[in-house]
Amino acid sequence: LGSAQLQAETDALTGLLNRRSLETKAAQVLASSRVASLAMADLDHFKRLNDTHGHAGGARALRTFAQVLRSTLRPGDVIARYGGEEFTILLADCSADQASQALERVRMALATRCADGEGPAFTASFGLCEFPRHGDDLESLLRVADKSLYQAKEAGRDRVSLAH
Repeated sequence: LGSAQLQAETDALTGLLNRRSLETKAAQVLASSRVASLAMADLDHFKRLNDTHGHAGGARALRTFAQVLRSTLRPGDVIARYGGEEFTILLADCSADQASQALERVRMALATRCADGEGPAFTASFGLCEFPRHGDDLESLLRVADKSLYQAKEAGRDRVSLAH
């Protein structure tokens, strides 16, 4: 990819796909998968993190989370910064149960990374749903995953909540 195309497709801060690129990649994944899982992830208490550590600390937390996602998930998984402190993860050919296990590994890797003291410690919450069981297009999957994310927050944060 040329640098202009790369800039247009990625989020400048994290290097992950941006929202527009997510839509393109998701269409490809959903068209070619029998089953897939979509998760919305959100950094817990991000406003407090920003207030306590400044915007540089908040930016470092976002970059750290992006690195943990990339290093923990499979190379073909579609990871995007959806906006603010929200991220979207699309796992092709992956049931919700398998995705839940993968996201638990992300939570553990994040806890380990934060324990090393390089920047502010934080956790993340995840809302998870499965294609085609919970929706057959990106918009409906995002709605269900977002509702599950809200349930994860309500249940105490720092957890994976699977749509019912």
